[in-house]
Amino acid sequence: MDDRRCRLCFYRYFDEIDTGVSGEVAAKVARLLRQMSEKVQVISITHLPQIASKADAHFFVFKEDAKERSYTNMRLLSQDERYEESRQNAKQ
Repeated sequence: MDDRRCRLCFYRYFDEIDTGVSGEVAAKVARLLRQMSEKVQVISITHLPQIASKADAHFFVFKEDAKERSYTNMRLLSQDERYEESRQNAKQ
């Protein structure tokens, strides 16, 4: 990534970055995201343990229905919860 451009960005957001990739390609994407995170904040929506495992923090995003409305929430996972979530995603 061009360092001059990175100085202008505070974060990079990747939604479903794992679509259509697996194995070594997923591992390479994970390494590239980790490298990028040394210069800017990286936010990635992923289901792949290869990518999620490189994160400093892992949030669980979920929806709740209440009084005919839906609410989207998120919470920071503990280390044990991160492990369990990655294990569950690896099975899929």
